[in-house]
This record gives sequence, structure tokens and C-alpha cells, in this order.
Amino acid sequence: MPSETFFNLSYAKRTHIEEAAKQVFLTKPYQQVTVSSIVKAAGIPRGSFYQYFTDLDDVYHHLFQAVIERFTVHSEQQIYAYKGNTIFEYMSATFESDYDFLKQSDYFTLMKKFYQARDFLGLNIDIMDKRNQIVLKTMFKHLNFDQLSHHSKARIIKIIKLLSHVKYHHISKIIKNSASFQEAYDDYQFYLTVMKEGAE
Repeated sequence: MPSETFFNLSYAKRTHIEEAAKQVFLTKPYQQVTVSSIVKAAGIPRGSFYQYFTDLDDVYHHLFQAVIERFTVHSEQQIYAYKGNTIFEYMSATFESDYDFLKQSDYFTLMKKFYQARDFLGLNIDIMDKRNQIVLKTMFKHLNFDQLSHHSKARIIKIIKLLSHVKYHHISKIIKNSASFQEAYDDYQFYLTVMKEGAE
């Protein structure tokens, strides 16, 4: 974990350092990343790096947790914004905002790199499951599941996971330029309707 000195920095400076490190990790395999490259990208003295982090692994672990945490916060904010909506209405309404977040945060590319490095760096992938549980708990508290009340909670969770999987699959197609936004959105709406009719 980064030092207390790092967390005592202003939010803007912390974010700047994180974004600089993220861009370095995005452009090179982990084994080719150096402290010098991060220091140069962030525009900070080398000594400051070691005041903030123990080593490169420390930065990588922090970025992994920060990316997941930010997506969790984003997801919870979207749930609050659509409080009282059904899960199907929520999934439809948040397609564009999720796309914007995932594209701007380089989420898919980063997660691919994290998975590739997980054994080498000992990343705790279980943290994703814990964050998913937080989001699910928030969904059950604020969204409307009356139309799925004939299903067990375990079955509803599977429906949510399926809806999410299909949504992020279509969003990834836009990010990879294999479909336009409108094409992916329209396809998702089709599948959403089919899944809604099947679930009800």
C-alpha cells in the first residue's frame, strides 16, 4: 500500500500521479516499466516516488485496487441516480454512462493487464468479488425487483450478472471499434428485451 504521505497529498496530485503511472503501465509490459519512467511521466522527483511507494509492485497493486474502487463508486452513483427503477430500466439507462466511464478509465485494457500479471505479482483478484457484493447489496436496496419477485434471490443475482455481462460485452465492442455506439446500443436493447420477457 502507498504510504500515508501519498494519501496526504491533495486529491488532484494523487490522481495526477496515478494517471501518469497508469499510462506508463498501459504502454509497456510490466517487466519493462521502470521507476524512472513513472517519475518522468508524473513530473516528480525520484526521491518523492520512494516517499509514496515502496517499489513498482506497490504502485501496481494500488492502481489495481483504485481502478476497481472507482468503478464501484461509479456503479453505486448510477444506482442512486436511478433509485426505484427496475433492473431492466437501470441497465438500459446506464449503458451510455457506463460506456463513458469504461472508455475514459481504460478499464478493459487495464483489467486485461492486471489478469496477465496476477500470478507474477500476486494480485488479489478476490477483491473484485467483494466489490461486486457491495454493488449487488446497493442494487437490492435501491432498485425495484417486484417484477422478479417470483424468483429466488440467488436466481435474481444470476439474472443481474447475465444482464451486466451482456452489457459490458456490447460496450467493449464499441471501445474495440468493432461496432458503432448506436449498433451496440440497439443490439443490447434487443437482448435486454428478450431477457426481460424470459425472466418475467
